[in-house]
Amino acid sequence: MKKGFLFTLIVFASVAFLTSSSCTAQTAPEYKAHADGWLVDVNKAYELSKQTNKPIMANFTGSDWCG
Repeated sequence: MKKGFLFTLIVFASVAFLTSSSCTAQTAPEYKAHADGWLVDVNKAYELSKQTNKPIMANFTGSDWCG
């Protein structure tokens, strides 16, 4: 019983360690807009909003921060 518990604990600890190391800081790839008029850089959108005096409609989706 003790050996089974220890084995299970080691397996779970190993899996947790191995999966957490894959989520290191990574540089996001360069994205391009799929249509004219759409921006993928929020800072550029803020600049354009100030210049044109128009509001921003933002849609943040995805989970590109980990793999």
